[in-house]
Amino acid sequence: MIRAARSAMEVAPMLLVWPSLALAGTILAFNLLCDRLQSALDPRSITAGGALWLRPRARRATAAAMAAAAADKAPLLEIGELSVAVRELELVRRVSLTVRPGETLALVGESGSGKTLTGLAMTGLLPDALHVTGGKALYARRDGGRIDLAALDEDGIRRLRGDEISMVFQDAAAALNPVLRIGDQVAEAIRAHHALDAA
Repeated sequence: MIRAARSAMEVAPMLLVWPSLALAGTILAFNLLCDRLQSALDPRSITAGGALWLRPRARRATAAAMAAAAADKAPLLEIGELSVAVRELELVRRVSLTVRPGETLALVGESGSGKTLTGLAMTGLLPDALHVTGGKALYARRDGGRIDLAALDEDGIRRLRGDEISMVFQDAAAALNPVLRIGDQVAEAIRAHHALDAA
């Protein structure tokens, strides 16, 4: 219908509008149907936030209960007033955030706002010229202890990095060595923290 209406578009433009609206409505209806099916069939899609109006009432109650349970738990990561500088120039100024077990937190900002530097500071991967000038990054370990990631030396953070904490970079492919198989590179990180043989 759209192709037939294109030939008469100059004479009767409305012939093109109605088929186009019907096509757009059909696509939108299929998208909403697929979203609802995913919500109903995939238990991993339950989160504390999101488009609650698309979810059944029972799912909304479950999401609210999960959010309330997460709020009662002690923070998994608590960053307070964290600052990163190069010489005297502050690049990241007094960042504070809290992540509780089961929560997902997104750092959103324009390019150069310090999102990556904040992650690098928590994982001890800052370049040599940069350093943490203040603040804390309290992490709840698996054994129940709490440590300040910002105060750990290189050996201390290396014991945690890749075992309890890690960072996925924007361009993760750049961190992979094209000469080595991916399995070998993943196994290298595992062997660094656990007593495993080469097999």
